[in-house]
Amino acid sequence: MDNQFVLAMYLRISSNDEEYGDSQSITGQRYLINEYIRTHTEFKNAHVIEFLDDGYSGMNFERPGIIKLLEKAKNGEINAVIVKDFSRFGRNYIDVGDYIEQIFPFLNVRFVSVNDNFDSATQQSVGDVGISFKHICNAYYCEDISRKVKASLKTAWESGKQLSRGIYGYKADPMDKYKLIIDEDTYPIVRRIFKQAGLGETPSQIALALNEENVLSPLRYLISTKKVKAKDDSKKVWIGSSVIRIIRDLRYTGLLIQGMTAPQAEWFVHQGKLEAIVTQEEFEKAQNCIKKVKRTKPNTAVYSLPVKIICGSCGHKMTRSRKKSGAYYCSYAKITSDNSCSNERIEFDTFKSTMLSSIQQYHNLIERKNDNENSTPVDILKQIQFLEKELSNFSNAKLILYNRYSDGKLSYNEYLIKQSEADKKSENLTIQINKLKKDLLVAEENLEPATEILKSVSYPTEYSDELASALIDSVIVYDENHIEIKWKFKDFFNDKT
Repeated sequence: MDNQFVLAMYLRISSNDEEYGDSQSITGQRYLINEYIRTHTEFKNAHVIEFLDDGYSGMNFERPGIIKLLEKAKNGEINAVIVKDFSRFGRNYIDVGDYIEQIFPFLNVRFVSVNDNFDSATQQSVGDVGISFKHICNAYYCEDISRKVKASLKTAWESGKQLSRGIYGYKADPMDKYKLIIDEDTYPIVRRIFKQAGLGETPSQIALALNEENVLSPLRYLISTKKVKAKDDSKKVWIGSSVIRIIRDLRYTGLLIQGMTAPQAEWFVHQGKLEAIVTQEEFEKAQNCIKKVKRTKPNTAVYSLPVKIICGSCGHKMTRSRKKSGAYYCSYAKITSDNSCSNERIEFDTFKSTMLSSIQQYHNLIERKNDNENSTPVDILKQIQFLEKELSNFSNAKLILYNRYSDGKLSYNEYLIKQSEADKKSENLTIQINKLKKDLLVAEENLEPATEILKSVSYPTEYSDELASALIDSVIVYDENHIEIKWKFKDFFNDKT
């Protein structure tokens, strides 16, 4: 299969597409693309692989399916990408244009959009008036849908309909999807939490007791009922913050509150729409146990190290202390009785000195290597970044030109002339960028990524967030004297300290 032509089929549907039926469905997209492949002989012997995003918006590329596809494309594992139409690949005109006109051609990846009659093997640009207008319509469509969804939510909230995800302790009424009723499985846990809080127990003590009895946390309960898909963190347990969220939630007193992500003055509050789990007196009594727990100010900037800090015992990310001195600790150490996690707080300075020492060792190794090249990859990369910024400016300029033409400020001939000029300049920049990228590949051949990063700076005598972020993926903590560095590249030596 090494020399076989690999064709990537990409399918996407968002929650808003469901109302349009089979034409937008995954099944409909798959059928249309397979028919296209069947009737085009150049794809007869292609190895077809499928990438799918179900329930994701096309306004950005933060989708698991598209991320996997693009990763394979960058690794040279895909020869062509085929979609039903441009909107399935993405609804942002600028981003889609960048991929089709710049990124895919650089990666030597062919792009086919069936319903748009577009094939990059025969068409060099998606910038003609018809296709550009279609992309802009897609972007406006998403914005319009967003406005309509927000307006319909507001109307439903004002009427007292429950539209948000269920609250722990409640479940959807099978007879009325806009109503919540008591969940017999979880409401006793909510009552227990308020009772223990009312007796003066702290959130951490309550979480520890729940974990010792193997009571499912809200996330694990949802996974057990198959209401959410299991993820890597599906082993999540009760922690103090999850107990605090329940104790602070006014809805358990019988108030139906919508729009809680907005400031409290903008909430939609209805009485008599929800059965109370605790009385107002029980609610207020429970607040005493968390009075000493400081609420995090939403706009307070808290410094954190630029790399992941992970507990070597349980594998969870360590928590950053909010004290001025700064430290990391494992919040799971005090909420699971059989946990081997350390209770130690590791100060920032310990991490910084460990990372600096490891980076210095790398720098010493690299200094011993001879480098006779005049132009380093770092220099070439800076040139590429500068030219790509210029190219991005031209892409934006083309959209502005189209808007001026649409507004009647440019005639059709003036628009074509100016667009042609912009296309020529963009083409020249693309040629320069592609040449530099080839030079970069040659310059980086057989070199570790760390080599060029460290060769571009003098010997580091002080810790730097920028350098740590560029070189280090994560820091694994076993205790204060046993800290392991995980690099973003293959390491030359053992980095345990």
